[in-house]
Amino acid sequence: HAYSASMDAQRTAEQLSHIEEQAGPAFDPKYRAELEKDAANKMINMLWRVCKLKLEDHIRGACDQFLNDMTVSRATQRKRAEGLKLWGTIFSKVSKQPHQNDTQP
Repeated sequence: HAYSASMDAQRTAEQLSHIEEQAGPAFDPKYRAELEKDAANKMINMLWRVCKLKLEDHIRGACDQFLNDMTVSRATQRKRAEGLKLWGTIFSKVSKQPHQNDTQP
């Protein structure tokens, strides 16, 4: 997902550059602003996806260490697993709040 978001952002930036070169000084400022906003939203989307991958990797590593800690009893490991499962259930029920800069599909 991060790769496709990156490619999408790059294509939009290239499209903006190409149109700007062809139009020269006659480039419509409103259309330019729309393209720049679209490019910015795609860059933010790409950055989010990359950061999300890093976060997931760190969380996965922390959970693995937390659950496989051999210095605690199996009962404690089990309680930790139950707690993480509850935490995951709560987080999975949270939905993204819409934002004014979100692009519509």
